[in-house]
Amino acid sequence: MILHPKDRITPTQTALTVAHFTIGVSILVLPRIVVDKSGTSDAWISVLLGGFLSLFFGYVAAKLSQQFPGQTFYQYNQIIAGRFIGTILSIALIIYFILITGYQVRILGETIRLHVLEKTPIEVVSIAFVSAANS
Repeated sequence: MILHPKDRITPTQTALTVAHFTIGVSILVLPRIVVDKSGTSDAWISVLLGGFLSLFFGYVAAKLSQQFPGQTFYQYNQIIAGRFIGTILSIALIIYFILITGYQVRILGETIRLHVLEKTPIEVVSIAFVSAANS
C-alpha cells in the first residue's frame, strides 16, 4: 500500500525510464551483439523488426491502460482474460520482469564499464546501480 504520493512512480517517469533503456540498449549494445551472433551484415533487419514489434506491444499496453484507468495490469488482465488465466499471465509477467531486470543490469554494467570505468569489475558497477535503484 502506497501511503505518500512521492512513493509512486509517475507515468512520465516510467515512460522516460523505458525510453532511455530502450534507446541505450538498441543503439549502443544490441546491433553489435546481433552482428556478432549472426556473422552477417543483414542483422540490422532483425533489430529493425524487433524495434517495430516492441513499438506495437508498447502501443497495445498504452491503449489497454487508457481503457482501464486507475487499474494496474494485474487487475485488468483478470478482467480481460479471466481470473485463472489472468493470474498465470501475471506470474509470467513477474518472471519476465525479473529476468529482464537481470539482463538490463548486466548490459548497463557492461556499457558503463566499457565507456567509463574500464578497470572496475562488472559486479561492482552492477551492485552500485542496483543499490542506487533501491534507495
